[in-house]
Amino acid sequence: MFNNTVDRTSSPSPATSAIDPRPDNANHVLALDGLRGIAAVAVVLYHSRLGDRLGVFTHGWLAVDFFLCLSGYVIGLAYDKRMASGMTASAFAKVRVLRLYPMVLIGGTIGIVMFPLVPQLHFCLQGHPERTLPAIGSQLAMMPMVAGPCLYVFNGVFWSLFFELIANVVHFAVLWRCSTRVLGVLLLALIAVIGGLGLQHGWIYFGVWPSLFWQGLPRCLLSYLLGYTLFRTRERWMPLLPPLSFTVVAGILFVALIVPPLAGALPSTGSARFVTIGQEMAMVVVLFPLIVALGVVSRIKGRWPLVLGVASYPLYATHVPFVLAVTAAFVEWPTPAFVAVRLAGIAGVIALAWVLAVTIDLPLNRWRRRLSAPAVARVRR
Repeated sequence: MFNNTVDRTSSPSPATSAIDPRPDNANHVLALDGLRGIAAVAVVLYHSRLGDRLGVFTHGWLAVDFFLCLSGYVIGLAYDKRMASGMTASAFAKVRVLRLYPMVLIGGTIGIVMFPLVPQLHFCLQGHPERTLPAIGSQLAMMPMVAGPCLYVFNGVFWSLFFELIANVVHFAVLWRCSTRVLGVLLLALIAVIGGLGLQHGWIYFGVWPSLFWQGLPRCLLSYLLGYTLFRTRERWMPLLPPLSFTVVAGILFVALIVPPLAGALPSTGSARFVTIGQEMAMVVVLFPLIVALGVVSRIKGRWPLVLGVASYPLYATHVPFVLAVTAAFVEWPTPAFVAVRLAGIAGVIALAWVLAVTIDLPLNRWRRRLSAPAVARVRR
């Protein structure tokens, strides 16, 4: 069943080969790209503030945890055999940086250029013009700011990419060498840490702001490790899961990200904290890995998962300045017009992400694959 799934999802038809998003090896599960696209759209909807008036998408920020769960599975699938065959740290670092940084540069530049149009970000530098150049440098270098109220002044989603790179380093240095039992112990420890921090702060929204920045590291490592553990145990669970339609699996993910916090406003206080943390940890530890697993064995028809997957990373890396600018421009509008304008803006941002994917991201990925092909051949020998 495992081999059939890999074969079925890794061989694009001639119609789709022009936008083939495959990673560096052929072990590629197309459904996971589609799910990544669903999660990226959920993040955009969250940042659009539609949930403030409609009461939905207020848990859209948990899509970051889903991204990292996907990443743990995919990186294990793409690179574990190479690591075991002698892939060097410099070769691994090169392919990961080449994968992530081009869109970081584009997304950071867009944020810097659009900063005057995004009032929500002006407080990041308010009263401190001397921080402007360091903020630009930190944004383009994907390094967090050590001073001020914002880690990344011009495009705030970079915090998760920063921690994803750290998770990649931990993967190369430690995780692929660990037994499944050791991975289980690490998971239990991280669950305990995040649960405890969540009860202390009223949610697990760590990593976004300077005050809870380093708490974002165990949060991101937990989701990444959950995905990687799924990869390492896939031969055990894949025969047990039903091959649902990808549309059904995508619908489960979308509904999960729509459902608002059961305890009301976040962060929670008092006894409501237990409800909030219970809901968030259930999503991160149980539901998201289950959705990834169902995606791996799902049945795919049509091209829309491929389209979503192709646009997902450019969408995530570039959407914040545009969405916040639209939100600021029409914040006083009545609810029907508010919703209509934001939906139109979201459609425009998705279209732009598709253009960036086809013109920049995918060509760079093909170039990266060609560049790394000689090193891969040496590793296999």
